[in-house]
Amino acid sequence: MIFETAKEFIRTQPGVECFAVDLDVATQELKTYLLWFDGDDPDDACFTVNYERGRLFSSSVQTGCFLESEVPNEVRAQEFYPVEEGLKDVLVTGLESEEVLFALLPNMSDPMLCVSDVERRRFTHSANRQLDMIQNWVGGMSPRH
Repeated sequence: MIFETAKEFIRTQPGVECFAVDLDVATQELKTYLLWFDGDDPDDACFTVNYERGRLFSSSVQTGCFLESEVPNEVRAQEFYPVEEGLKDVLVTGLESEEVLFALLPNMSDPMLCVSDVERRRFTHSANRQLDMIQNWVGGMSPRH
């Protein structure tokens, strides 16, 4: 579901959050977005998007958040999925990007075993194919157990 639909979904399901994942194969950058509603204070109730971005196989992770009015069009165009139990821990813990993909995508090989550039490119392309399949399938993602 797109951003606006995800907001409506969250409004009708108190306590539910949605997430999106964007992998750029060319730059090997992964971005994750967590959309949630902060309704604790009725005067300041708003949607917030927390994000993490980082290059695969790099220890550098950038984090931040957007208030609803600041959310860029690039994020609004993402496909959002409901967060299932255990998934939030994967999305907002500062894990390295390849570890996030390994946790999200059940058929991924262990990124710790990808030591060469060729293996890392294969990992990236495999993740991209799996994300494409999920986006074309009506459903969602569950964390690796």
